[in-house]
Amino acid sequence: MLESPADCLCKWVSVKGVSSKGTFKAGFFRSAGTESWFLGIWYKNVAERTYVEERVLLLHQQQQLLENGNLVLKDVNNDNPEDFFWQSFDEPTDTILPEMKLVWNYQNRYLTSWRALDDPRPGNYVFRFETPQYPVLSIWYKAFLLYRSGPWNGYKFIGAPSLFRLEWKDQQISYLSINTTTTSPDYTRVQLDNDGSVRHYTLESNSQKVGPAMELIPLYSERLLSPCECIPGFEFGSLNVTTKECVQKKNGTCNGDDHFSLVRKMNLPDSRNAKSNPSITKPEQCGKICLGDCTCTAYSISISLETDNWSCITWSRDLLDLRSYFEEGLDLYVRTAGKKKSKTGLIVGTCVCILVVLALLPLFCYWRRKKKRERERATTAASSIGK
Repeated sequence: MLESPADCLCKWVSVKGVSSKGTFKAGFFRSAGTESWFLGIWYKNVAERTYVEERVLLLHQQQQLLENGNLVLKDVNNDNPEDFFWQSFDEPTDTILPEMKLVWNYQNRYLTSWRALDDPRPGNYVFRFETPQYPVLSIWYKAFLLYRSGPWNGYKFIGAPSLFRLEWKDQQISYLSINTTTTSPDYTRVQLDNDGSVRHYTLESNSQKVGPAMELIPLYSERLLSPCECIPGFEFGSLNVTTKECVQKKNGTCNGDDHFSLVRKMNLPDSRNAKSNPSITKPEQCGKICLGDCTCTAYSISISLETDNWSCITWSRDLLDLRSYFEEGLDLYVRTAGKKKSKTGLIVGTCVCILVVLALLPLFCYWRRKKKRERERATTAASSIGK
């Protein structure tokens, strides 16, 4: 058997992996909730696992536990991360470490909760960031969307703590990671717990105990639109208080008099069915595009994944998952039909015209009779002269 450093695991070597500075440990463990064995990674002085591999049953070749908690399979003489055969950071379970990245490249890399507190098998909750038109954080329960943050505004996700940062590699690949400028990197992790909550764990100062978890998501600092409140151009479509929804007013749009009502500090509507116009960056230009489409109900300017810059987003038909915030949010321009012209003015004008006509009618008749008599006198006079 070949000699190997303490932080390396070789074929058929018992798992006693410790990173070079003693920050992380790796090993097999058996959970009370299942009879299976799992390969885990954890901070050396803290029992909670930061990574659990459900699929690796036999270790082969050389593996090394790096100081950042990444367990890698690599060539013994090659430390270039791009040449690693495999690394645990590429297959996250329920935890993000400071140097780990969730990836969006149309093949999501996301967190999956444990099945239970004592069962590391994949659970029902998923936490990821996605970019249907603009980047957002989301939590799913199976196929149901439970939570959606506001869009990325260039430095944070609206409605979420500034714990995460977003990086663009190119138009197809972007990364989500922990922002170590806002938290201590010595011991910090973000975990999707088995109840669907996303929590931030850190060490208490001057101790080796994990401090109270800060619940990141779901967030309750945001202000939901009141059940008794609709945005401009919409009204309640149901009298049932428990199922009230706002529907577009029936006076119609696309009649040539449409305009936009500005609603500030909003979490933009669900954009999975929205359209992106990356070349359009000004609200006025975006509004013209929306007016040219009779199905367009709203527009906004948000950061686009394609350009990493502000661009035009338009929505058609329903506006789903609208929320407003106290201190942050983006401007949403909602299409509203032009006001119907009042019939009162038309009625009054018609009545005035009729009265004027009736008043002038006797004068007109008198003028006609007078002209007729003058013509008759002229005819009689001409006849007399001819004789």
